Amino acid sequence: MVNTLTLDIERNRRNISGDISGCNMVFAGPPGTAKTTLAREFARILSERRLIPGIENFRECVKSDIVGQYVGQTARQVDNMFRELNHNGGGVIFFDEIYSLSEKDSTSYDKEAVTCIIKNMEDYRNGIFCIFAGYENKMKEFMESNPGLNSRITTTIRFKAYDNETLCRIFDNILQKNNFKVKGEYTDILTGFFDKLRVFRKESFGNGRETRNLFENAKRIMAGRVCKQKKYTKALLTTIYAEEIKKASDEILNSVIKDNVSERKAIGF
Repeated sequence: MVNTLTLDIERNRRNISGDISGCNMVFAGPPGTAKTTLAREFARILSERRLIPGIENFRECVKSDIVGQYVGQTARQVDNMFRELNHNGGGVIFFDEIYSLSEKDSTSYDKEAVTCIIKNMEDYRNGIFCIFAGYENKMKEFMESNPGLNSRITTTIRFKAYDNETLCRIFDNILQKNNFKVKGEYTDILTGFFDKLRVFRKESFGNGRETRNLFENAKRIMAGRVCKQKKYTKALLTTIYAEEIKKASDEILNSVIKDNVSERKAIGF
């Protein structure tokens, strides 16, 4: 897609006639599978090829950023977002979980936002590229909610949920990046944690985010142990015990179970 866009823009700069290919995309998949990261990478590559001025021209947008509270406010906010980015030389807008604009309980302001987004996508199609991200089934419904979306977004990239092997590699990468090592066997602890958490989280299982949360919780527990020591050594400051990872995973699971029980009681009441 970047290569095609490069070709079209270079032709355009040399006054060779022809349309610039649409470069708007849907990133569909579960949370925590690097959709935002890949969107930023897309903007970085466009910046490197000088198709946009710089990575700072990457914008993240959620519903609350554009839907107003009174008549006319929504259109102005959407128009201003596109106009400002175009004034700065173009860029990439990442719409995160924007499908809520087309759900059953959506308001007239929500529908207005979708209409305005489509209009601006057309007006600035040569310099502003939009990526819409969210759950696959909800993104499908969003795309079907307005014919203008399907005609302007031609590419869907599907992100798969991570398996345990991948999640364990991510955990190890986080350890390495932060200069930590683990004393004791912890792979079975990780896989057991991910398996149980999937059961409770269902489609909201956070994939890479769950891995990061587990690491941060284990680090917190480790810090409680380390800070009781009178003398700090490099080994002390860089070693997490497998038992601390287990305790961290149990705390998270117990919290999730408690939340599920509370939710069921509330619904029953």
